[in-house]
Amino acid sequence: KLPTVTLSFSQSSWLALLRSNVRDATEVSAEFSFMKGAETFQLTNIGVKVSGNTSFTLPLGADGQYVQSHFTLDFDEFVDDQTLSGISGLRLKRFHNDSTFVREPLANQIMHNFGVFTAHSSTYARLEIKIADQAARYWGIYRMNEAVNRKEYIEKRFGSDNDNGHLWQANYKDYGPAHFSRITANWAGISESDRASFEYKGKSKNFSEAEQQLIQLANNFNQLQGQAFVDYVNSHINMPLFLKGLASEAILGHWDGFWGNANNYQFYIDEQSVLHF
Repeated sequence: KLPTVTLSFSQSSWLALLRSNVRDATEVSAEFSFMKGAETFQLTNIGVKVSGNTSFTLPLGADGQYVQSHFTLDFDEFVDDQTLSGISGLRLKRFHNDSTFVREPLANQIMHNFGVFTAHSSTYARLEIKIADQAARYWGIYRMNEAVNRKEYIEKRFGSDNDNGHLWQANYKDYGPAHFSRITANWAGISESDRASFEYKGKSKNFSEAEQQLIQLANNFNQLQGQAFVDYVNSHINMPLFLKGLASEAILGHWDGFWGNANNYQFYIDEQSVLHF
């Protein structure tokens, strides 16, 4: 009874997708269909790109065989304000190194139950891919996640009165691990590039303001001492949420997050300059 997602590509879009690499993921146009029971939802001209870092792989292997890849779907990339039931983006994630198909959904649910901020919507789906006039091919079972780096996610968590802060994605990529101790003025590891250690997820016109705010926060985190440090951190970090996040990473053995590899985590700095992990 799993829902079925079908992505339909033209031949040229499919070939363009296959020219992607981990440093330059080409976003192409595709048609989208979501079928659940007797209901079918369709969107036209959505953006699709292959995603992942160490788990990045193209959907066509060197041997010519089709393989599973992670896919990022942007419903409004080419059509303004296009959504699926109010959601403007989804991640389709293969179960990398997990033959049980349960580790990530179970860990997500444990964190969610514990009050740690996770993707709101996360479920299983079948994926089919159709290329040009070929018959649709079954691509396997995927985890389907609501995209976090979207304004609607911030609105759900913080409401319309506190949704104009700045969202950041932290990654261990070209500029090394995403440690706050590495942040300095004019460091290239802070940018809008998806190769940055701290990637800005807001609008380009707000980047300079967000960058200066992040640098100031990091400097105070690293330089203040004693009670001044304690007072500043307590007023600029949501500490209960932060400690729950660290505890969940330790309990789940999550080595590829903030605590272990300084990778794959996000934070939102709200309108009162409070950082939410």
